[in-house]
Amino acid sequence: LKAMFFKLGMEMTDYDVETMMDALGVESGRINYEQWCRLVDDQADDQKISSKSNALVLFNPVYDNGPNGYGYSRVTEYWKEFSPAHNITKDDLPAVVFLGTKDTLIPVSTGESFKARMEAVGLKSELHLYDGQPHGFFNERKGGTEIFFDTVRKMDRFLVELGYLDGKGSEAQLKAVSDPPAPKKK
Repeated sequence: LKAMFFKLGMEMTDYDVETMMDALGVESGRINYEQWCRLVDDQADDQKISSKSNALVLFNPVYDNGPNGYGYSRVTEYWKEFSPAHNITKDDLPAVVFLGTKDTLIPVSTGESFKARMEAVGLKSELHLYDGQPHGFFNERKGGTEIFFDTVRKMDRFLVELGYLDGKGSEAQLKAVSDPPAPKKK
């Protein structure tokens, strides 16, 4: 699995494999990473290296692949084993989620339900809703610099609370990763 090979590579460097986490948007998250690991984890792989991450940072994720959820037609025969919203357990990962209220693919109610189910089993779950924003709003070139910075700050705070970052990030570092859209030509 991708994560296992990534962790193996991290073990050969100075990186701390215990701080590995995933950040997924809908395109990479269509197959829910954790569910996929549960379904295809190969016991022949080196079991000393877990394929499981430690936290999830999710941008407009596909939570619900059930009959009323997104992508059901693609997973009809195995949605019950696959759909994240239908497989929450106490050993799942803490998650922070970013979702626009005008997202036409992932309804706010789906995000709220997922958060409630996570908390019901004792898991940390944050849901940040962005009023009037469409699918993909967090991309700086789509939603603008202010929203991009806000999502990065909230993601950073979440990871600091979990102990994966030290919280010493600066506004200068944030601006260094900024790539605002070019001004529109008149």
